[in-house]
Amino acid sequence: MAEKKTGTSLSTRQPLPWPLLFIFLFLTMAIAGAGYFYYKTQKQRVIKEQIAQLRAIADLKVAQIGNWLGERTADVSQASDEVETGKVKLGGFLLGVGHGFAF
Repeated sequence: MAEKKTGTSLSTRQPLPWPLLFIFLFLTMAIAGAGYFYYKTQKQRVIKEQIAQLRAIADLKVAQIGNWLGERTADVSQASDEVETGKVKLGGFLLGVGHGFAF
């Protein structure tokens, strides 16, 4: 006895729907292209924003370091003036000037 084959044979198979396949491929390529274009523009925008933020931080740090250096310079200048004034006061004290007694 001959058995019947289940499934479809090559001669009874439906032809591929080529127009639908081309539409699918076209839409797939269009969506992928649009996604890639969007990615590139967003990447450039994010890089520009990050560079702007880093420049702003750098400018603030430069100002902060300049202020700190100015304060340290003022402190050293004041300390220098006090040391010189201290020498005069100490020298006068050791000589007894202004204290009512002399050596």
